[in-house]
Amino acid sequence: MIKRLSFFFFSVLFLFIGSDTYADVSTKIVVLPFEIHSDKDLSYLRTQIPAIISGQLEKDGGSLADPSSVKTFDENTIFDTEKARSLGAELNADHVIWGSLTRTGKRISLDVRLIDMKNSQGPEFIYAEGDDIENLLSTVNKVATELGTRVFKLESISDIVIRGNERIESDAIMNVIKTKSGDRYQKSKLSEDLKRIFSMGYFEDIRIEAEPLKKEGVSKTRIIFTVKEKPTVKRIKIKGNSAIETETVMKEITITEGSILNSAKLKTNISQIQALYEEKHYHNTKVTYKTYPQDNNQAELEFVIEEGEKVHIKEITFVGNKAYTSKKLKKLMKTDEKGFFSWLTSSGQLNMSDLNMDVATIGADYQKNGFIDVKIGEPDIKYEGKWIFITVKIDEGIQYKKGKIDIAGDLIESKEVLIAKLALTREENLNKEVLQKDVMTLNDVYSDKGYASVDIRPRIDRNDETKTADVVFEVKKGGLVYFDRIIIGGNTVTRDKVIRRQIQVYEKELFSGSKLKRSVRNLYRMDYFEDVKVDTRKGDSEDKMNLVIDVKEKPTGTFTFGLGYSSESKLFGTVAVAKRNLFGRDQTLNVQGEFGDESNKYSVSFTEPWLFDIPLSAQIELMDWEREYDYYDKETVGGALKFGYPVYDYTRLYFGYSYEINNLFNMQEAYVSDSTIELKGKNTTQSLTATIHLDSRDRAYNAQATEGSDCALSVEYAGGFLGGDIGFTKYKLTLGRYIPFPLKFIGFLHGEAGYVDQNGNDLLPDYETFYLGGMNSVRGFDYNDICLTETKSREYTVTNEDGTTSTETVSYVIDVGGEKYMQYNAEILRPLFGTEGFLGLVFFDMGNVYSKSDRMDFGELRKSWGFGIRWFSPIGPIRFERGYIIDPREGEPSSGKWDFTMGGTF
Repeated sequence: MIKRLSFFFFSVLFLFIGSDTYADVSTKIVVLPFEIHSDKDLSYLRTQIPAIISGQLEKDGGSLADPSSVKTFDENTIFDTEKARSLGAELNADHVIWGSLTRTGKRISLDVRLIDMKNSQGPEFIYAEGDDIENLLSTVNKVATELGTRVFKLESISDIVIRGNERIESDAIMNVIKTKSGDRYQKSKLSEDLKRIFSMGYFEDIRIEAEPLKKEGVSKTRIIFTVKEKPTVKRIKIKGNSAIETETVMKEITITEGSILNSAKLKTNISQIQALYEEKHYHNTKVTYKTYPQDNNQAELEFVIEEGEKVHIKEITFVGNKAYTSKKLKKLMKTDEKGFFSWLTSSGQLNMSDLNMDVATIGADYQKNGFIDVKIGEPDIKYEGKWIFITVKIDEGIQYKKGKIDIAGDLIESKEVLIAKLALTREENLNKEVLQKDVMTLNDVYSDKGYASVDIRPRIDRNDETKTADVVFEVKKGGLVYFDRIIIGGNTVTRDKVIRRQIQVYEKELFSGSKLKRSVRNLYRMDYFEDVKVDTRKGDSEDKMNLVIDVKEKPTGTFTFGLGYSSESKLFGTVAVAKRNLFGRDQTLNVQGEFGDESNKYSVSFTEPWLFDIPLSAQIELMDWEREYDYYDKETVGGALKFGYPVYDYTRLYFGYSYEINNLFNMQEAYVSDSTIELKGKNTTQSLTATIHLDSRDRAYNAQATEGSDCALSVEYAGGFLGGDIGFTKYKLTLGRYIPFPLKFIGFLHGEAGYVDQNGNDLLPDYETFYLGGMNSVRGFDYNDICLTETKSREYTVTNEDGTTSTETVSYVIDVGGEKYMQYNAEILRPLFGTEGFLGLVFFDMGNVYSKSDRMDFGELRKSWGFGIRWFSPIGPIRFERGYIIDPREGEPSSGKWDFTMGGTF
């Protein structure tokens, strides 16, 4: 039954497909039932095969006679030549067609006979074979086409010939030609082929010839395509440019010497050159081209540039604005009029993308203030000499106050609770921007309850008399949706389980929009992927959804070396090999060496973020650090072991143990505190550290965060029951917050405070106390310049004039660290030159250190301000910043101080 229905469907479809070559409608044809020879019942084909053949012949222009109109006709008759002629004569037909179908195994064959009633000779025979009954339609079509050719003396194509091509292969041309050998000769089809060959872009002329042939008594035609290839480019020249150098123009040209002269590419290159001139504000530039024939079908290509004058915006005019002044509207625009300092500020330059964005910005600002029907026309731009005049038409419409806010439809919480979540209730005017955010808020509420297909449409009911607009959020929650399968793709290095453990949703659980967003954020925070795409597809049933996460990996291994200068470490060099996502397991191996005038540090660390396949991180580090202080040198060899575990959203608790062997040498004791002098030579430090760390930044590695928090509270205990020569308890609190602002500005607020207390009789050296000043604390001050002082006395033996000796005591002041400190930093950052990793910033810093007995007074904070640039390079942040001390004291610079560093930021 299925085979019969499918065959019937294709039969009907075939009746609508015909040729554009028609015969004389005076030709009358009768097609008789076919005999069927098959081991299976295929009797239905006895009349369906003739129906298909009749349909094709009728499309070809024939007139079909109905054999059943003759009383002597019996559809079960087995026809031979005599019976077919007799029936054809009764119907006054010009041609009679009949035949048989034979099915043997899976092979089918058609034997068809054609009688010309005007000719007393026997029938013509047409034979065709095919594979299985499913291919019967194409076999019958082939026979029907051949019958039409013979009945109506139509021409068919014997073969196709390509001539004139030298560089372009004939096979390439044949691949675009739809006409094939054996097809009917159709001029319209050849005309389409002509267009296809032209569209290849390689030929400037194409001719088609039809060469009649006589083959086996049937008219045949050979089709000949004669092509003339376009010349190749021998040289490219630029003429008429003076404002832009030839080399710069040539970089915009994608046509290369030796390539074929393609008209489409020429138009593209002309547009690119014009765009280059528009960037330089030559908006009247015209670009044409000329070709000069050369030998061997080559040509010299010359782009001719008429630069015109450099033009600037003279005036921006608004028409129709009443609620907004033109001055206010101009402040909303990035596009502006040429001013006196245009050579410095680039004012008056026309950039169409900026202007279109300005129109959108103005419209959005109107809609935020209740003008929900505002219409901003397309800017009218007029060029007059070297000036541009821009006119923007505005239809403000009515300013609507916010009316009643309501929610209707499928409610999953009380109406009061849902409305309380809407920010629009706190607006005076109907703010469309807030309205859209409220739609997303409600969408999140419903999606977190599993209603993934919720439809929320705000209906605005305007009252033009009261100039108010009521808003009704109409909700259709749809059905509950469950995650069916979670499919991970795109990862060739990162293992599936590494990705899955960052995903907050699970198979067979209810859909959650917020968890899905958090999952994407987690994957970006790993910094293993350039892009993360999330797609949802229908599952096995209406209430199931497949989640497809496709990631695009990026390199996570780095090898860096280089030389640099830091205001803190002076001249230094670095060599580092780091591999994050080691073997796709999310592990990190880091080997680093830093050597310089004042410091040499070598370290190796390994981090496993999921020890025992639970979210328990483990890190081991070994290091050797030699550093020159002002009045002694210190070498430290040691290691640390650190574990971390998540305790709350974005929050981890860390415990660590460290062991260090310190060696203090080359000490100038007169300038060193007593507690540090006692540690001269070798000493040991053992410590335990507990830290709770909240990190909700959207980017946690070598990229500038734009939102989120980075806060930590730590307690370090050294000495005491752990042993060692140094003992203290140190408390430290760090608070950081990133705040996104409009126009890509980023705010950063940072604060620190710390306290350290000596443990019993253990020693507390200066380098474990607190100092401020320098790049990572209060900028503008020298490194560790904000500190406490200690008065020391030294006795000298003096020889008097009479030969006797006496002792004199000299007192002097040395710098020491404080037991307490606080520090505050505020920054405003913004990407420069359209590059996210390259930023400019301004900052304000303040801080101070205090002794254990001092009161931490805000009035005593040292302050500075400044500016700088920051580049988040592949080897880490590079910072170049200038700070100015506010209220400098005697000996402190008042003209500002530059600082440069490579490495992590606070």
